[in-house]
Amino acid sequence: MSQCDAEQTEEPIWKRLILEQFKARNRQEIHPFKHIMSQHAQVLGECFDYKNMLNGLQNEVKMWKSRYEEASKKMKNFDELRQDTFATTQHVKELELKILGLQDELVCSFRSKSETARSLLDINRDLLKARTNLREKKAELAATKVEFRQKVEE
Repeated sequence: MSQCDAEQTEEPIWKRLILEQFKARNRQEIHPFKHIMSQHAQVLGECFDYKNMLNGLQNEVKMWKSRYEEASKKMKNFDELRQDTFATTQHVKELELKILGLQDELVCSFRSKSETARSLLDINRDLLKARTNLREKKAELAATKVEFRQKVEE
């Protein structure tokens, strides 16, 4: 073996020794803190869980706020609708009273019309009687005239 071959085989040995010393040092220095690091990792995991839970709760709060706002709008619309309905109901009552008044006027108008028609029929009947009486009187007058002429001619 040449000296170069020996140096090449020795280099890995000293490198391995340094590597093993680093590993031993890391084990010695990390081992006492391993429990703390695992707790830290656990706390970080819980922190992420709580953060996710917080985000979920914030989203739920937003959802409930929007539902509340929608419900408030619906209640406001309902109140406005109720007021409109009240006004409409009042207007309907006024119109119903107006209709009742117009119906009364219509009934009075029909009564007046029937009374007028009855009066007209009575007047027509009286007119027919008067015409009949007039004809009878004319006939009597004509008969009296004829009698008078006959008496005058005699």
